Amino acid sequence: FVKFDTDGDGTIDLAEFRGFVARTDLRPERSVKFAMDLFKSYDVDTSGSIDKYEFAELAAEIEANYKRRTALVGVAAGLSALAVGKYSEEFAWAQKTFRG
Repeated sequence: FVKFDTDGDGTIDLAEFRGFVARTDLRPERSVKFAMDLFKSYDVDTSGSIDKYEFAELAAEIEANYKRRTALVGVAAGLSALAVGKYSEEFAWAQKTFRG
């Protein structure tokens, strides 16, 4: 939080938030509109800035998304390995059967 609160006022304003978005994986698009929409969604009290508590919620959501992506990648890799293993067994069977 302190790293992104560049003016040290204890909150993150929209300009500081854009800097935060630019340095994280929150970049489905790099548009100002995206940053503004995201900022509004975390500025719960509509003060025009994100305080430490609002930032903590944002950080927790980013971490949860990262963990979810990591788990999904692991599941996809496991399923891929099973598919390749099954294909390899069938290929080996066909090689033995037809090459005899």
